[in-house]
Amino acid sequence: MRRTFDELVGWVFRGQERADGVVLSTGTMLVPDLETTLEDGDVVVIEIDGVGAMSNVVQRAVASLTA
Repeated sequence: MRRTFDELVGWVFRGQERADGVVLSTGTMLVPDLETTLEDGDVVVIEIDGVGAMSNVVQRAVASLTA
């Protein structure tokens, strides 16, 4: 993970108040560098000590054009 849990939480609460129980959901990072891009097949893992881990495989979306 490029950023710690504490760093991510710090960004969520920076600049404005959030309600109690706010959910922090990540996937592409809150503040990615401009050259950071997820690719098809990448695996994103979010892990919090004492809570557990969640992983998701990035899949390229297939455009569906219907008239």
